[in-house]
Amino acid sequence: MSIEIEAEEESESGPCECCGRVSRKVWGMARRDGKELAAFSVYWTKEYVGEQGADFDFIFGRFDEDATAEDRSVISLLYRNDREALSFIVVDGEDSSVPTSLAAHALKREEVIGHPIAADVFAICYAILLQDPRVAELNKPNGQHFRTGTVSLH
Repeated sequence: MSIEIEAEEESESGPCECCGRVSRKVWGMARRDGKELAAFSVYWTKEYVGEQGADFDFIFGRFDEDATAEDRSVISLLYRNDREALSFIVVDGEDSSVPTSLAAHALKREEVIGHPIAADVFAICYAILLQDPRVAELNKPNGQHFRTGTVSLH
């Protein structure tokens, strides 16, 4: 029943011409009992997590050989780690960086919060922070570690 994170690709871009900052993106797959639960990507600006947070995008649905983008949906969250608490905020998926060729449907916030899928989404977020060493910077931008800080879910 536990969620396992499988690291896949990662990339860095920058430095940005206007601000000189470097951004990082990682991709992976969340599995439960060996079966695909959701694909994910996490995007943030290195060394600025405390100011800007990170974007978590998930693709839920079928991943078998016969599946198409029509069989999958995007769910997006903003991650913040400030002096008060760590928080995940579900936002409308339509502004996600996930191409429509991978997932044809973008879920709105109200289609996630209060529905059974929300439990899976938040469980995957925690699993990524705890299991994926590529996102270690997200755990402690303001001296607060995920496991000991207050977590807020919105």
